Amino acid sequence: MPTSSAGSHHAWLIVGAGISLLAGLDGALLMLGVWSPVMSTRLSDWHGPLMVLGFVGTVICLERAVALGHRLGYLVPAISGLGVIVVLAPLPFDSARAGLAVLTLAQLGLLAIYVPLWRRSYDDAVVIQGAGAFCAAGAAALLTSGVRVSQIIGWLACYMILTICGERLELSRVTMARNHTLPTLCLTLVAALLVSVVSPTIGWRVLGVVLIGLAAWLCRHDVARGGLRRGGQAAYIGLLLMVAYLWLATAGIICTIQGPPISLSGYDAVVHSIFLGFTMGMILGHAPIILPAVLRVRLKWTTWFWLPAFLLEASLLVRIGIGDGLKRSGAFQVGGVVNVVALLSLVAVIASHVRSRRRPGTATDAAETLTPVPATSTDPTPARLARRGHA
Repeated sequence: MPTSSAGSHHAWLIVGAGISLLAGLDGALLMLGVWSPVMSTRLSDWHGPLMVLGFVGTVICLERAVALGHRLGYLVPAISGLGVIVVLAPLPFDSARAGLAVLTLAQLGLLAIYVPLWRRSYDDAVVIQGAGAFCAAGAAALLTSGVRVSQIIGWLACYMILTICGERLELSRVTMARNHTLPTLCLTLVAALLVSVVSPTIGWRVLGVVLIGLAAWLCRHDVARGGLRRGGQAAYIGLLLMVAYLWLATAGIICTIQGPPISLSGYDAVVHSIFLGFTMGMILGHAPIILPAVLRVRLKWTTWFWLPAFLLEASLLVRIGIGDGLKRSGAFQVGGVVNVVALLSLVAVIASHVRSRRRPGTATDAAETLTPVPATSTDPTPARLARRGHA
């Protein structure tokens, strides 16, 4: 059973992710042309990498380190957090480039973590997530070499999509593992990304078709869909995941029609359909169950979780549907600002309902200690969630 010191240790490792989230949201406000607490072009210039590699990437590194269960694994999220600090620090050299190099090292470390995880089970889910880490390391390395953020957005998108698909395959093993459609689609996604490097017009359109296929397949086979009928937390998770797949399909449709996202409105719609609608929607859905497992804390489920979910989805409709679709700058700004408010409100809800997992020997601790974990699982969380019916 994890000790209280272990939980505190995990919490410290996620500090870098929190710093990156706040810095990235500040950068988002600057890019929207509205007031922000910190007026620094560094935050707006690196908004995307801070949110994807710094925030989500560090959380993924920590989650995988917990799944590995080896002390060396925790060096990876620590390195990722250090990379965030170096990117943001006003040092007398090109600290942003140096920080990106450190983030590249962290993602290579994440890729290394997947090797022993794969050897435990020889699971397709681990291969898919490993492919995502490869895309992340490639994106960070390209940024370090001087490539612009807009030029590697496909690499960052594939990092998020592949990691989430691998997670969902773990969580929905009973319904998804009966065929190889999902691994095939994920492999095709990587192939489309590589084609886009040589021929953006062809690669991005193929990528769009694959995103539509992924969204349709996941909507059909993800076990979370069954939660819609059960109400409560299961309905919350199920609805957010189904809506997230719709945002993924939206990005796919736009890419299929227009090819590379070159126009400002098209780029914004694709980027935020994937990174806010799909990725953050998934994070909102999983937060009440993944965070307790990773940070060794108790997070009480509450209907307040619906608030950030509603704010996120409504603001995305305004931003993408009206702002980008009808080219209304006012709707674009309002939607973007509420995007930021939605994520901050999620932090507030979590902070106000998280509790230390203490008083050893309580019924809850005993139950968790006695809960068996299948030897074939690369992560104790999926098996436990499946038994509770939350996945």
